[in-house]
Amino acid sequence: GASKNETEALLQPVLEEVRARLGPDIFGSENESLASVVGSLLQSHELTVATAESITGGLVVSYLTDVPGSSSHVLGAIVAYNEDIKQRFGVSEDIIREHGVVSAETALALADSARTSFDAGVGVGTTGAAGPDSHGGKKPGTAYVAVTTEARRDVRPVHRIAPRETVKQFVALSALDLLRRTLS
Repeated sequence: GASKNETEALLQPVLEEVRARLGPDIFGSENESLASVVGSLLQSHELTVATAESITGGLVVSYLTDVPGSSSHVLGAIVAYNEDIKQRFGVSEDIIREHGVVSAETALALADSARTSFDAGVGVGTTGAAGPDSHGGKKPGTAYVAVTTEARRDVRPVHRIAPRETVKQFVALSALDLLRRTLS
């Protein structure tokens, strides 16, 4: 286009088609980050969030607190990287014995623990095997993310074979996306 307005007018039908095809997989546009969209959803629902993270080592709460004003809805986090700490913060020995430390059940227990420990409206839990070695009998790149509220419990398996840092980032963003979808 010859001008910004003309270019935007030409792009509008294309953007509408992309939105129609991708639907809920689109979380924002322009300069919106996944964390800023989640923060806006938390604020609009007047909810607070807390995390209990293993594989992500605090990345979920780090992403959330990168957004200005996040102190109004982010209460805190637990990094439960070792099995004893997971048990101390809400993952029962029975869950670990029956399902393992890398399981949907453990992710849900971590999310529940974060929510109740911080008296938050929403809890987020992450657990997995970042690699390069297996962990808890699971192959590297296997993880679970969970989001719980008083009325809802969502969990999603995540698989990403990549360097350790990339796996951690992918899992953290997957947790934020599950949180976004739960709140939407």
